[in-house]
Amino acid sequence: MKIFGSIHQRARKYLIATIKLFHIKLDQVGALAFKEKNSNQEAKWRFEYRLTKSFISKIYKLHASYTFPIHTNREDFSISWDYRNKQWKSEGGNSDYLKFLNKHQIVKKIILSMDFETVKIKQEQGKCIVTLVPIPGSFVFMLFPPMQYFLKIKENEVELMKQLANRVQVITDNFYYEEDSDRVEVFSH
Repeated sequence: MKIFGSIHQRARKYLIATIKLFHIKLDQVGALAFKEKNSNQEAKWRFEYRLTKSFISKIYKLHASYTFPIHTNREDFSISWDYRNKQWKSEGGNSDYLKFLNKHQIVKKIILSMDFETVKIKQEQGKCIVTLVPIPGSFVFMLFPPMQYFLKIKENEVELMKQLANRVQVITDNFYYEEDSDRVEVFSH
């Protein structure tokens, strides 16, 4: 249908406008997906709109992922933010990391200062992926009543997302550094 083609193009326009606020160079990897261009940095951003459909509506939700390398031999795991309890919860895996992350009040403060649908951290195959699904940055199209609305993300919200991803990277690096230091100390005695 022609009407949905133009809606898809409008969603793409809003996605591009949103990710321009991050001030990074991007490569397109799909109709509604972009990743940070290759650079000397090991950490990378990826942005995409994921479509949720119903009979009368389409919602394009922004999924922003920040990936960075980690150096550990631990099992893969995933944790997510629990809004009700205002802390991280495990979806299987590293409970020490979960406890370590729950101690960091700055991360909690950043998360609670912005409207997120989802905040997840997944560690797999030597990398950590921080996935942020903010409510701002979404595009909503309804067939009945006819309506379309872009929830514009503000620059300060973009900064909060960047701070959150960077803070998780620092905390994760510190966690594995302390863990390695403890192991070295045990072996040296």
